[in-house]
Amino acid sequence: MQRDVALLYAVRAKLELRFGALEQALACTRLGMRLDPRIPLLHHVRGLVFLEQRAYEKALKAFERAAQADPDYVPPILWHGMTQAIAG
Repeated sequence: MQRDVALLYAVRAKLELRFGALEQALACTRLGMRLDPRIPLLHHVRGLVFLEQRAYEKALKAFERAAQADPDYVPPILWHGMTQAIAG
């Protein structure tokens, strides 16, 4: 049950990010991670928010956590590389 609710927070965070509500997206990821920190999408979305805020080190760490949570989940690996390229 907690995992399901955490996944819902991940989806909501992704929607908040899409609509530019960065603080709300981060809040959703925090709530989701309290319930189940092993969900890679929570860390991935968190990384995308930090990337949007140009907090590159935080973004890299979030993408790394997402990849550690599920090494077969490819998007955070790609975004990690793009963030390194953007940050220089």
